[in-house]
Amino acid sequence: MRVKACKDKYYEAKKLQEKAQRDVDERKEKISKLNNQKKQVYDYLQQAYVAASPHLVQTATVRSFWLNYDLEKDEYYLSMDESDLTNAIEVSNKARLAWLRAQAREDGVQSLLRDTEKEAFREQEINQELENEEISTRSMC
Repeated sequence: MRVKACKDKYYEAKKLQEKAQRDVDERKEKISKLNNQKKQVYDYLQQAYVAASPHLVQTATVRSFWLNYDLEKDEYYLSMDESDLTNAIEVSNKARLAWLRAQAREDGVQSLLRDTEKEAFREQEINQELENEEISTRSMC
């Protein structure tokens, strides 16, 4: 029963680790998209007709401001997500180790039980042979 509980805890921890990894990957993808959008806005601002229009410059500048805001926010959350992933990996590794230890302990107990049963069976056979020899020795006398 202990092995099953440890195994269940490990699989639960592994699921949390996988979710944390997905969160980190999604956050990195979002940051990459924001960087691409930021580059597009920068390239847009470099065009001559945009520079000649104050309205287009203002719109692009506002867009750039909010992209920077989102980028900083997501970079901050990425560090938190990576920290969560590190913690999830540690928990998963500890749960896996506990499961393997419980499995080894159970295997050791099962092995000891089998060895004990074999030894008891051998002793029983030896005792039976000795009894048979005694009976045959008595009947000869």
